[in-house]
Amino acid sequence: MSPTIRPVSIRRFGVALAVAPVLLLIACTHDQPKAAVPTVATVAAPIPAPVAVAPPPDTSFQVSEAVRVKCSLPDTPTDSPQFDFDQTDLRPRGMGILDAIAACVLTGSMRGEGLIVTGHTDPRGSDSYNEDLGLRRANTARDYLVSKGVSSVDITVTSRGKLDATGDEAAGWQLDRRIAIDERSAIAAK
Repeated sequence: MSPTIRPVSIRRFGVALAVAPVLLLIACTHDQPKAAVPTVATVAAPIPAPVAVAPPPDTSFQVSEAVRVKCSLPDTPTDSPQFDFDQTDLRPRGMGILDAIAACVLTGSMRGEGLIVTGHTDPRGSDSYNEDLGLRRANTARDYLVSKGVSSVDITVTSRGKLDATGDEAAGWQLDRRIAIDERSAIAAK
């Protein structure tokens, strides 16, 4: 015998199937009461003010204390040299120092005073080669100052070559590759 299906029960089942998604949607979107969650007062740490980071110092130039003070230049630290091995090219930071010195000589407190620019090298290579390389570095700085309006007559160039070199490895050699700038009158007085 086969089971008898009553038409009424199919109809009710069909209605239930049609209504089920609507009821499910209502149940999901209905606001449920939320349990009260205790809050804890927190104190936020103050946000520190941004710190200005200065660009790395340029030590391809050792500016004498007299020139530094007269031209209001910052202290020149003794790291981060700017001349590569066997090179005479000025780098942007070195140009910035020379720009400040040129302005000081042209219109500032060193107006009318002369400069002495001395080139230095690391200890590698012959005495004569390093003497010439130091002189080329000093001439590069002199030429830059002249391009900024300083009279070439007001600039004396010299070279110490490797005479003042103290480095005995790569980091020390980099510190030896530099230019020293001083007042001409200060050198004459020594």
